[in-house]
Amino acid sequence: MERLYEDAEDVENLEEPEWNLVLIGLGIWGVVLACYIVLVRLEWISRL
Repeated sequence: MERLYEDAEDVENLEEPEWNLVLIGLGIWGVVLACYIVLVRLEWISRL
């Protein structure tokens, strides 16, 4: 029964990096979008 607990813990540890990558990706997307909006507001770039 102890082995089952270790397997469940291993699966949980494998899932964590995926969530970290999702959060990092969303964070990068948000920063890029915010920079784009600021540059458009300052009229440094024209709208696409």
